[in-house]
Order: sequence, then structure tokens, then C-alpha cells
Amino acid sequence: MVKKLYDEVRKQFTELIFAADRDCKYRYGEPMPEFLWFESLAYTINAKMLKLENIEDIKGLFEFLGRKYNCGSDDIKKCIDVSFTENLFSEVPPLKTKPYWTVLPNNLKELYISFHGKSSL
Repeated sequence: MVKKLYDEVRKQFTELIFAADRDCKYRYGEPMPEFLWFESLAYTINAKMLKLENIEDIKGLFEFLGRKYNCGSDDIKKCIDVSFTENLFSEVPPLKTKPYWTVLPNNLKELYISFHGKSSL
């Protein structure tokens, strides 16, 4: 199931996958297990947040993952929660997270707050 989610993200959000692939290979080498790749995708988005880039593309990804979380299997939910959402906003100053936090779906905000104990702001 997570492999299918991985394939769907790669197909629909091509503007983000190359940087995520590069990050994953740098951090973990190959092959790239899907759970690790979603962690790298979060780090890629964090790098874009630092530059205030791609807000609309990232909003689309957030909405997609929010929907997938709502109807996904336990493995998909775990992947989105642990590998992706928990790593979002890491080392990004609150001022730069604000435009991204505001477009993050409520279900992903709840996961983030549940893990970190506070919002990214």
C-alpha cells in the first residue's frame, strides 16, 4: 500500500520528487525504502520553506496526503504520520513556516501537534 502511495506522489508531484530523491540517496543510499523517501520529502519541503518557495505546489501535496491519510490503510497512515508529518517544519523558523502551516490540512496539523506538542508557529 505504501508503495502505491509513493508511486502516486511521484506521478502527481514531479516538481518535488527530484530533490527528495537526491536527499534520500544522500541520507540513506539505495535502495530507497518508501518510508525513508517520505522523510526525505519532508526535508525537501523544509528546504523550500526556508526560501519561501513552491507554496502552491506544496499545498497540493499537503491536500493530497491529507486525503490519503483519511482513507488510507494503517501502513499509509503510519507513513504519512511518522515519516512525513513528524519531520515537517524541522529547523525552519516559525515566521517561514506560517504560509505552509496555514495550508496544511487539519488532520495533518493534529498529527504534528500530537507528536511535537505544539504547532510550528
